[in-house]
Amino acid sequence: MPGKETVGRLDVGSPWVEGMNGSPVIYKKTARQVSCRINDEVAILDLDRAIYFGLQGVGVHIWDALEQPRSVADLCSSVMG
Repeated sequence: MPGKETVGRLDVGSPWVEGMNGSPVIYKKTARQVSCRINDEVAILDLDRAIYFGLQGVGVHIWDALEQPRSVADLCSSVMG
């Protein structure tokens, strides 16, 4: 539907995609992943797969930006800023 955005669950390791109708997908954090800060890094636990991920630098910036739902374009602008 034109003008509508698809909301996608953030799945660490999944590719960035557009919605089926070509609209931007909006990413947000999911309750199925928990995270914590360890110094300048973020550790993320995927509760469905029991896998840990570690983020540093730009990854931490993006993770923090996802406190609010964002499109890839929003995230890119945030990183470039």
